[in-house]
Amino acid sequence: MIPSWIRNLIKINGNSISECDFECLHPNEAATIYGGSYKYLTHKMIATALGIDDLDAKIENLSYFNMEYWQMKDSPLHPFYLGNEPIMIGRIIREKCSDKNAYKETSRKMLNLEVEIMTNVISELNKEGIEPIYIFDALSCESQHTERVIELMNREALKLGVYSMAKN
Repeated sequence: MIPSWIRNLIKINGNSISECDFECLHPNEAATIYGGSYKYLTHKMIATALGIDDLDAKIENLSYFNMEYWQMKDSPLHPFYLGNEPIMIGRIIREKCSDKNAYKETSRKMLNLEVEIMTNVISELNKEGIEPIYIFDALSCESQHTERVIELMNREALKLGVYSMAKN
């Protein structure tokens, strides 16, 4: 939960860092886990389809899949997923409505997949002597290692069937 302005002050081995994060990770993980049809979904694609701001789409996507079903229905993203990913969203809704605390299961599955991706990336980077910092769905690293970190993030995500691109 480190605010971005503090993250910008962090150094590794006295060197400035770069943050490498996934574009639209949660929706792309949901597509992988729940049988969605989209690949490489972006916040911009969703924002354009809904006629909303890119940043609003990003902020909504950070919480949408963690919501209880009654909250999801009130999200500006809900019409996009109902119209474009009916199988995926139907499976998520059924899971969330299966019992009182089942809405947490979606978040758990998505977090487990994210952690598996990042664990694989960090393990490989550590073998190469690169020590990243894991914050949310991002890895911060010494700037000279940015390309390698992004390359491994993309490889490991794809290996696990998650079609999301890492960027700097």
